[in-house]
Amino acid sequence: MARRRRAIEAGVPGASATSMIERIEQGRAAEVAVARRLRRLGPSYRVIHDLVLPTGGDADHIVVGPSGVFVIETKSYNGKVRLLGDSIAIDGFRPRRDPISQVRRVARMVKDILGTLADYRGWVQPVVCFERSRLERSRFVSGVLLTNPEQLCYLIRHWHSPGLSEDRVEAAFDALASRSREEARIG
Repeated sequence: MARRRRAIEAGVPGASATSMIERIEQGRAAEVAVARRLRRLGPSYRVIHDLVLPTGGDADHIVVGPSGVFVIETKSYNGKVRLLGDSIAIDGFRPRRDPISQVRRVARMVKDILGTLADYRGWVQPVVCFERSRLERSRFVSGVLLTNPEQLCYLIRHWHSPGLSEDRVEAAFDALASRSREEARIG
């Protein structure tokens, strides 16, 4: 029964779905939990949640701070995360939508937005945060940081990038926030 439930949550084709509403609520609860965690970063970090992207979809969380720009995709799968080459499996099942490809695509879009609106040419680090899954330790797969909420803020604060000045943090944040407000007016 537990294996079947995890197959359903991973979106395995042919698995009878728990209700779509339950999955949406579970995902939203995970995003809220990660958002609360990100508050611990402190005032030198700015966070935008649910930024609507030009091609559809959204960025769950974007963190802009002295250690750089991070795009965080939150996942709420039940089960143990295992690496399968450049992708993952949850208790042996591959998710229907690969979160690694998903967050890399979103990070590229955020970098394009920042390049256009704030003349930002730095790196945007894609992150997948597994809120309910068991991930033994943080690791990289195809340039994407895989982590859990307990390690997320520490890893962001201690990131090894050249860093951003306070002015660059504000410029990047303002560019993304203006985009967010623009989308709110349109939508």
